[in-house]
Amino acid sequence: MKKNNLLLRLVRLFILGLFFLFQSNFSYSQTCTSGAFNWDDGNGNGQVFPFDSQSESYTLNAGGALGISLEIIDPDNLNADSNYYIAGNHPFDPLGGCNSTGNQNGQEGPLINQSVNCNVEADNVPGQGSIYDPWDSDCSLDPTQTNGVYGVNYFTIWMRSENSDQEVEYRFTFDRPTNILDFRISDIDAVGFFGDVQCDLERLGQSYQDEVRMEATDLCGDDVPLTVQSTTAQPASNQVINGQSSYAEYNPNQNNNVPPTDQNGEIIVNSTKPVTTFSIFYSNGPDDKAWEEANAAAYPWWSNNNGVLSGVSDDHAIRIDGFEICACPVFNIAVAGDGCEGEDITYTVSSDFTAIRLVVDGVDQPATDSFTVVGTSNASYEIILETANGCKDSFTYTTPLLEECCPVENCIRQAGEFTFTKRIP
Repeated sequence: MKKNNLLLRLVRLFILGLFFLFQSNFSYSQTCTSGAFNWDDGNGNGQVFPFDSQSESYTLNAGGALGISLEIIDPDNLNADSNYYIAGNHPFDPLGGCNSTGNQNGQEGPLINQSVNCNVEADNVPGQGSIYDPWDSDCSLDPTQTNGVYGVNYFTIWMRSENSDQEVEYRFTFDRPTNILDFRISDIDAVGFFGDVQCDLERLGQSYQDEVRMEATDLCGDDVPLTVQSTTAQPASNQVINGQSSYAEYNPNQNNNVPPTDQNGEIIVNSTKPVTTFSIFYSNGPDDKAWEEANAAAYPWWSNNNGVLSGVSDDHAIRIDGFEICACPVFNIAVAGDGCEGEDITYTVSSDFTAIRLVVDGVDQPATDSFTVVGTSNASYEIILETANGCKDSFTYTTPLLEECCPVENCIRQAGEFTFTKRIP
């Protein structure tokens, strides 16, 4: 973690709502406001994401109201909700449903390479389907939600995979630039093909390799680099970190499943500058895919009739903790002047930004507390502020149309309006 990010975490109490005028010596204070995004604690405190929801909006107090939304983007219907086992959504069985492994012992016709360990298991998924398939090894539905199988104060992300190339995106959107601090993802683990169950029919669905990758964008829509580190150091950690991705170590003969409290399965993510979106992409990992593609003979009950699989899993999950934020401050501009053509318009800029740059209509300006331009009919002026740690904000002011102005002696005092824009050079 960067030192200045650590400082932002430690310094939590400071004066809010002060206006700092731009000075040439740039002597200003904190440039963002710390806060915490906490999940529901079971007592009505914190943020709730309900079962079956696709998008939720939240408001935090971080130097003024900060709007946050969390959206699930799931084009292949893999996120654990109530409809991903229904007919038409199921990738293997046209009738949907889930037929627990042990039930197959009583099926009509020849048995499918059973073993004595294929026992009847819990089944809370409606429907039994028409065939036995790779998603039938675990018929428990453990949905994506707060206060799910990981308990209170956590967000449970649960999914099944048809193949390892498919991902589910969980996207946070902030209504003003925000630093992501100490974002922890835990229970990133793996189970090899022969690493857990002895029942032949269950190995395809039970083997998996958790993989997460992260992306973030700034106010301009440009990618923001993220730092990703394992909570514990190698060789204890079972994380393989590659840039902004992390996946668990996979061995086909080992069970590398860890409890969510085991820090060897945890990573910490921080943004290097303020972001407006932060996304987690969750999938089954590349090693489970590679092993299944190279070893179709290990699951002949499926491959003989249906071909090779590429990283199927019917049960894998990760845990999302609460996290800290440092939201960029609110930007303020006052305008004095008629806004009529040929008249002066004075812009007075104030903010609790630690400003290092002021741009007006694409031209850098001296860092003064106000500037004056001559009004031109229907002209727009884009004003941009930028801070040393990357906080940016901009507004566009448009003078009224000429026909909206009258003679000076009767001039209607129109100051125009500011509208938010992302057009930052």
